[in-house]
Amino acid sequence: MRFLENLEHLLKINNMKKSDLAKHIGITQPTINAWYTKGYDNVSLSTLVKISKFFNITLEELINGELKTIYFSSDEYSFEELNVIINFSRFLKTTRKEL
Repeated sequence: MRFLENLEHLLKINNMKKSDLAKHIGITQPTINAWYTKGYDNVSLSTLVKISKFFNITLEELINGELKTIYFSSDEYSFEELNVIINFSRFLKTTRKEL
């Protein structure tokens, strides 16, 4: 698991401090600091979900940092635009050549 490395990277690229993240997800900064000093084995699933939602990534990306997923939010796009994106994605998959 690369959780702490990934978290550090996410904080850095978003120009954030641990205190900023703590405030946004509703935990204390000492809680985040404890992950680095005492370990992160007991980080709750709900906290991991809050972090992944905040950074708009999957839990897999947060924990392992291996997948590259793109999300399109209804906050950003209209329902009609999201349907166009979905349909285009399906079209691309059907036109792939087998290796």
